[in-house]
This record gives sequence, C-alpha cells and structure tokens, in this order.
Amino acid sequence: MARTIAERLSFQHFFHANRAAYFSSAFAYSRLTHAAGLCLFLIFFFLFPGDSLQAVIGTPVILGFLAYFALTVLFHRKMLYAAHKITVVKNPPRTQFEKVGRDLVEFPRQFFIVEFILLSICTILPSMIWSASSELTNNIFIAVIFTMALDYLVMERYVTPPLLALRREGAVIDLAPMLSIKYKILMVCLLATAVLAVNVWAKTELHHERLQILIIQRPAKLPLLTDNEIRRFSSDLLLSTLGICAAFSLIVWLMVYRFAGALSKIEKAMNEVHQGQFGQTTTSLTPDETGSLNNRLDGVVQTIQDKISQLQTHSSEMHAAANLMADISSEQNQSLVRQSASVTQTSSTLNELLESSKQISESASSVVNFAEDTEKHATNGLTNMNNTVQLMSAVREQNHASVSDIIQLSEAIQEIEQVLNLIISIADETNLIALNAAIEASSAGEYGKRFKVVANEVRGLSDRVTKSIQNIKTLTETIQNATSRLVVASQENSEKVEDTYESAQMTYRYFQEISEWAKKSADAAKQIYIAIQQQRMANQQISVSFTDISHDIVELAATSERYKQYAGTLKKFSSSMESVMAYFKIQSNDNGLLK
Repeated sequence: MARTIAERLSFQHFFHANRAAYFSSAFAYSRLTHAAGLCLFLIFFFLFPGDSLQAVIGTPVILGFLAYFALTVLFHRKMLYAAHKITVVKNPPRTQFEKVGRDLVEFPRQFFIVEFILLSICTILPSMIWSASSELTNNIFIAVIFTMALDYLVMERYVTPPLLALRREGAVIDLAPMLSIKYKILMVCLLATAVLAVNVWAKTELHHERLQILIIQRPAKLPLLTDNEIRRFSSDLLLSTLGICAAFSLIVWLMVYRFAGALSKIEKAMNEVHQGQFGQTTTSLTPDETGSLNNRLDGVVQTIQDKISQLQTHSSEMHAAANLMADISSEQNQSLVRQSASVTQTSSTLNELLESSKQISESASSVVNFAEDTEKHATNGLTNMNNTVQLMSAVREQNHASVSDIIQLSEAIQEIEQVLNLIISIADETNLIALNAAIEASSAGEYGKRFKVVANEVRGLSDRVTKSIQNIKTLTETIQNATSRLVVASQENSEKVEDTYESAQMTYRYFQEISEWAKKSADAAKQIYIAIQQQRMANQQISVSFTDISHDIVELAATSERYKQYAGTLKKFSSSMESVMAYFKIQSNDNGLLK
C-alpha cells in the first residue's frame, strides 16, 4: 500500500499521467526549492544568532543573496521551458528530439556550476568587499549550499522521467554520463569542504569580532572573561561543525545506501540467473553508473532469455524434425522400393516401345515414298489438265468465231431476199408495162406491130426473170432455213463448249488442290518420319537414363538408410538438449520493472 502511494506520488508516475502539468509544475518546484533555502537560512540564523536581523537588512550581502535566488530561478525556468516545448509537441524532428535529450542530460551539472558561480559572485564577493556579520554570512553560505545540494538531487529525479521517455521513443541518448557517482561524490566533498571552510572561517571571524568589541568597548572586562564564556564560544564552533559533519555523513550514508541497494538488486538478479530463473528484470530509473549497470544487466539477461527461448524452440523443432526425418526416411525407403519396381517395368515397356518405333519408322518410310509418288502423279495430271484447259479455250474461241460468221451469213441471206423481192416487184411492174404496150400496139395497127413484138419480148423476159427470181428465192429460203438450223446448232454447241470449258477449269482447280495436298502430305510424311526417328533416339536415351536411375535408386536407398541412422542420433541429441534447457525457467513479467 505504502509502495503504491509512493509510486503514485513519484516523478515517474506524474510525468506519464500528465506531461503538460508535469512541466508546468517545474516553475512552482523551482520556487519551492529556493523557498526551502530561505527557510534553512532563517533556521540557521535563529539557531545560531549573531547580530540582529535589522542591523543587516539592506546590506550588499542580503541583496546579493536575493539576486542569486532570482538568477537561478530564471536559469531554471529557461531550461524547463525548452524541455516542455519539445516534449509536449507531437512528432518533433529527430535531430531536435535528440538535442533536447542531450540538453536534459547536461542540465543538472550545468545548473550546479551556474549556482556555484552565482553564489561566488552574489554572496562571497560582497561579503569580502563590504563588512557584514560573520554569523549572517555563515548562515547564508550554509543555507545556499544545502539549497544547491537539495536542488541538485531533486533535479536529478525531475529530469530522469523525460530522458527515459525520450530514449523509449527512439532518441539516441547516452544517459550514463548524466549524474555519475564520481561526480556526486565530488559534489558532496566540494559542498562539505565549502561548508566546513566557511563555517570555520565564520566562527573564527565571529570570535575575532567579539574580542575586538571587548578590547575596544570594554577593555576592563577582558581579564574577567570566564572559562564558561570561552567554553560557550568553543561549543558554538563545535556544535556547528558537528552539525555540518552530521549532515555530510547523512548525505554520504544516503548515497552509500542507494548504491548498496542497487548492488543488492544486481546481486539478487545474478543469483536468479545463476539458478536458471529469468523471470525478473533489473530496470533502473536512475541514469548513473548503477542505473546503467542495471539496464545493461537487464539487456544481457533479456538477450540470454531470448536466446534460451530460441534454443528451447529450436530444440523442440529439432526433435520434431528428427522424428519427421526418421518417418520420411522410412517412407522414402518404401517409395524407393516401389520406384525400383516401376523403373524395371518402365524399362521393359521402353524396350517394347523401341521395337514398335522401329516398325513405325519403316512404315513411315513407305508412306513417305508413296506420298512422293502421289505428288509426282498429281503434278503430271495438273500439267495435262492445264493443256486441256488451253485447248478448250482455243475451241471456245473458234466456236465463237463460227457462230459469228453464221449469224453474218444469215443476215446476208436476209438482205438477198429483200433484193430479190425488189427485183420481183420490178419484174411484175415491167410485165404490166409490156402488157399495156402490147395492147396499145395492137390498137395502132400496122404502125404498132414492131413495138408489139418488142413489148412481147420484154414481157417474156420479165416472166423469165420472175421465174428465175422465184427459183433463187426458193434456194435462199432453203439456205436461210439451213442457216437458222446451223445457228441453233452452233449456239447449242457453244453452250456445251462453255460447260466443257468450265468443267475443265474446275477440274484444273481440283488438280491444283490435289497437288497442294499431295505436297503437304509428302512434307507431313517426311516430318512424321523425322519425328519418329527422333522419338526412337529419345527412347533409346530414356532407356539408358532409366538404367542409370535404377542404379541411383539403389544408392539412394543406401543413403536413406544412413539418414535414418543420423535421424536417430539427432533425436538423442535433441532429447539431451531438452533436458539441459529444462534447467532454465523462463517467466513472464508484465511490468518489466524491479522496484
């Protein structure tokens, strides 16, 4: 319960609970620290009074003391404002992130140096230049030095949570040099030496001042100085010295206790590691040498734990792999036996296939010869058919010419008939004219007798012409009829010639296709013959390969048997490793912190 409350009141819990409020409280913390210094000053002033407070108010020593507190508050505020600005912002640049981390690492030491310098400038120098009460100066020095020690120790605790948070968030920061034990011991020795020196100097000055007062103001009472008064002055010096030594011893005891506590945690963790238990870690919140040692030990233990976990996993996997290898070796032996029988059967089948390939090769050779002969005959038939097509084309042209001549003859006969009809018409008219002339000559008597003879002759000639024309017309009609029959026969013959020509052309195309297919068949037969020859050679090679495979299977069987023996050896080794790994106890730790 008390530990839970202490954790909730710690800087670590406060920082993770509310970062903004954590850095905002830094300003109040700075003022409270220095207010504690003022309280210490008042305590020392009233416990060891010297001159009255009213006598020294407004002196340069008091003013320097107040200036010292004001300057340290400003310096403290400046640093914490920068840390607050970078830590609260989301996703800051990595370089700026690491720079602020290094500033936080160096801040406590720098702040202590600045405080010491301000103390020297603001208080020690004024006390040397202006006269003031030695008791007042002593009280101021003691209060300031203890304030510096308190401020330094609290500052260490205050800066540690942001530094650890920065390192967890990926900043590359070395925390070991921040507040090393050597530096703390040096600081404590320096503070103790300064306090003792100032106290002795102040008490010596105080005695000197009192003696001066007695010598100047009351010289008559100097011989009356009693042993009690001298003893009281000595007791004041002794008490103040003892008080400072006690405070110094307390600080040293706290530091030794803290260092011893860290070492006891490391010893406990090492004992657990020695016993094979890796359940606890030794993570420390203080970034000094002990904290660095704790963290590095935690890293080593975590690494060993991871490696042991990996070894346990690998041991289990090795055991399972050994079992699996043994099973696989047995199955492989059985499979090799089956494969050997299959290879033997396949070899027999290949031998039969070689014989079949030989027969197929011979048949393919005959097919090639037959295809070549077919191609030759098809080529000859194509040539003859081409000649036939050419002859049919000539007959077709001659037939077209004959039909054209017959048509022209028929047209000429028709023209002759027209001319004959005209001649017959003229002969008829001539005969009629001759008849009329004979009649007129008969009526003329003796005078028309000769004209009558001429007319009769003309008439007789006209009759003979008419008869001849009739005969010629009869012959032309006969010729016309014969010509018409010849035209019809010629047209029929022309149609048959056209049909024959088209059939010849179609036959020629068929012969072309037959020739092409014969050529393709010959080429295909050749390719088949070549493929069969190649397949025959491949079968021969496969037969040789199967013979080699049969020998390899025998060797693999022997190798598989050796693997089975190796698997048994590996299984024994993994069992031994599991018994060794059983010594180590890996436990889970949720918080990961050893408080």
